[in-house]
Parts: sequence; C-alpha cells; structure tokens
Amino acid sequence: MSAFPLGGQVHLPSSLKTISSDDLAGILGVSVDTLYNRATRTPHLLPPSLKIGGKRRYRVVDVEAWLLKQLQVPQVPGAPAPSSSTSPATTTIKRRGRPPKPAVVKRPAMGQGVGNG
Repeated sequence: MSAFPLGGQVHLPSSLKTISSDDLAGILGVSVDTLYNRATRTPHLLPPSLKIGGKRRYRVVDVEAWLLKQLQVPQVPGAPAPSSSTSPATTTIKRRGRPPKPAVVKRPAMGQGVGNG
C-alpha cells in the first residue's frame, strides 16, 4: 500500500508548486550559473526562493508575481508621465565602461615654448 493517496500521486495546491533553478534560468534567458550568482550576490533582484535538500526552488506564484512586477514601470511622485514620442535625437545613451580619453592637446616641444626666444 502506498503512503500517498491516489496511487502515489501527490496533488499540490497551485500555491505550493515549485520550479527548479534550471527552469527559472530558461524563463529568464540566463545561464544557471548566472542565476546562482545573482541568488548569492543580489537575492533582492530575484523572486523569493526556498532551499529544499540543498537545491534552490522557486514557487510558481512568486515567480509570476515577480515577473509582473518587473513589467511595471515605477512611477516617481511628481515626475512627468512617460511618453512614447521621444525622438532618438534627444535621447542620450549612457555608455558602459571607461569613458573615452579627451582630445589630446598638442604641447610645444621643450625649449620651443612662449618667451624662450
């Protein structure tokens, strides 16, 4: 006789169903290693997780709520509403990384300066 009712199948409520890190990585389009790094370094940027038997699991309802929250644009009080009429010419793109070196100013050679004449 099985310890589980209904012939060994367990029917969990939808609030208890979980997905693995592999599944969440596939949904987010990142590698599992990236997901583990984010879970360790910046867990506040991911949906809440559970550790069961040393494995990280994510409740489906938490993932769905987190994804919906990511789609919402935060509204800052007093800020103008975002408009879709911004032209690319007025939009500045912030580049990542080290800024480019400024234009090199040509300096006079030694002994050729002003007043050395």
